[in-house]
Amino acid sequence: MKKILTTLIFLISTITFSQDFEGIIEYQITYENLYENKKVDIKGLEKFLGKKSTFTTKNGAYKQISEGEYMSFQVYKPNEVKLYYKDIIDSDTIYFKDLNKFDNTEFEFEIIKNADTILNHICDKLIYKTNKTEEHYYFSPELKQNPKYFKDYTFGNKNKLTELTKSIYLRYDLFFNGILIKSIATEIKEQKIEDNEFDIPENNILKEK
Repeated sequence: MKKILTTLIFLISTITFSQDFEGIIEYQITYENLYENKKVDIKGLEKFLGKKSTFTTKNGAYKQISEGEYMSFQVYKPNEVKLYYKDIIDSDTIYFKDLNKFDNTEFEFEIIKNADTILNHICDKLIYKTNKTEEHYYFSPELKQNPKYFKDYTFGNKNKLTELTKSIYLRYDLFFNGILIKSIATEIKEQKIEDNEFDIPENNILKEK
């Protein structure tokens, strides 16, 4: 009986996530000072983090390209449990984080149903709080993402966040040190992605950081 139940659970899980989102999402990023007496250089933030980003994903692997100077190139591969990134897109050095080396941290959360509609997708909102930041993730259950791909991605509690949403976010609000950073999807392109889209560029210096 136990073996039958285990098989059924596996099959149900496979059916549930058999249509994970595969494609590209374009985001626009904006920055806002929340307090008049504590202003941060918005132009400097735009240069450092960028005003646009392109997110490409397939079977849990993802690549994110932004026009900023910090982590402008990111690649994650579930089978390696590593996050590769460049701080400047044309740099010849690629850094990586071994995601097995980080621990999950304490957080509080709340999920609000039907909080917004983005690009014709009805989104729930995950409010995520730590002792340093507050983050809001707007996600559509239609754009599925299987948590199994992130089970060891403990850096930034990514594994826990994906367990809660089981989806790709269409809007992300970060409240930090008197600033609101908002990333909103402007285009969703569901399409087939080639595996080599997530290849790490050759002839680059690799450094753990």
